[in-house]
Amino acid sequence: MPKLKRKTDENTVDAMAPSAEFLEAKARWTEISAKHQELVEKRDALGLALSLAASPENARRVSDAVRQFAHPYKKLAERRRSKAIAEREDTVYALDEMTPAHSAEAEIWAAVRQRETNRLGCLLQPRHRAAVKAMAAAMEALSRATADECDVRDELRRLAPLPTSPNLPDLSSDLCLGQMADWGGVAWTWARRLRTLGILED
Repeated sequence: MPKLKRKTDENTVDAMAPSAEFLEAKARWTEISAKHQELVEKRDALGLALSLAASPENARRVSDAVRQFAHPYKKLAERRRSKAIAEREDTVYALDEMTPAHSAEAEIWAAVRQRETNRLGCLLQPRHRAAVKAMAAAMEALSRATADECDVRDELRRLAPLPTSPNLPDLSSDLCLGQMADWGGVAWTWARRLRTLGILED
C-alpha cells in the first residue's frame, strides 16, 4: 500500500511564498544595483590604471590583486591617457546621474524587505506563540522544581548541625534562572516580558 502523504494547507504554502511586491522590488533593485556597482568598479579601475600608468615605480609595489583590478584599462591608460581620463569623467558623471534613482530604489527596497519580513512574521506568529507557551509551561514546572530543591536544602540547614552536606549539593543555582516568583530574576524577567507582549496573561 502506498504511503499516505500528509495534507498540506495550500493557502498557507502560497501565503509563505514571496509576495508580488517583494519580487518586483527585488527585480528592480537587482538591476539598478548591478548597474551602479558596474559603474563604481569602472570608475575605480580607471582611476587606479591612470595612477599606476603615471607612476611605474609604484606599480611595481602594488599587489597582484590591485594590478588585476586595473588590468582592463591598463593599455588605455598607458597609450591613450586623455581618452582614459575622459572615460573616467564620463563614468563619474553617469554615477552622479544615477545616484538619485539608486538612492530612492535603495529606500524602497529596504522598506519592502521590512514589510515582507513583517508579513511572514505575522504568518508564523501562531506557531511561535505556541512554542513560547510550551516554554513557559516548562519554565513554570522548572520553577516549582527549583523551589522544591531549595526547600529540601533549607530543611537541612534548619535541622542539621552544619548548613551543607555533599549528599545535598546545590543543583539549582547553577542554572542561573531562579524562580518565576523571584522578583528581578532571570525567570521572572522572562515571564514579565511574555506578559508585556501579551503571550501570557497576568
